[in-house]
Amino acid sequence: MNLITHFLSGAILAYFAFPKSWLTLVLVFIFSILPDMDGFWTKALYKHHRRSVFHAPLFWIFIAGIAFLINYFFNLIPNWIIYLFLSMILLHLLTDTITGRTAGVRYLYPFSKKEFTIYKRHPFEGDFKPLHPSERRLKHYLRYYMQNQVLLAFEILVTIVGIIFLIFFIRALF
Repeated sequence: MNLITHFLSGAILAYFAFPKSWLTLVLVFIFSILPDMDGFWTKALYKHHRRSVFHAPLFWIFIAGIAFLINYFFNLIPNWIIYLFLSMILLHLLTDTITGRTAGVRYLYPFSKKEFTIYKRHPFEGDFKPLHPSERRLKHYLRYYMQNQVLLAFEILVTIVGIIFLIFFIRALF
């Protein structure tokens, strides 16, 4: 999935489960794309993306556990923000599991390096630098990305439904 689709899928969940506020919307944006922050420094998607701790659910559950523990003693933020954090991260990882084409999600990392995804992975199809892709490699990746019509339809559907719920979310703020 791309960053926009991750945000929109988070907006759908947030519409139903969290307070409707500008703060929620900003946090949904930040938290829903947080696992992809490794894309800012990775040299090639197929080698590094989704193979870091940022695509390991146990890492994020540990971080959320620490946040809950600190918040229990010091009451720094409302608990719903930590729930929002964890739910956006886990939703990101779930949608990456569904739509993963070049890499899966390592659900049991650091105990196992096995990657989980619904469709067969083709890691070398993601051989480009995310922030500075060559035009040739990017075109190759996009052609590959669009070959699986089911996954493409799923992402288009999430995008359309996400835009609708984002509009509803924003309208609820006024």
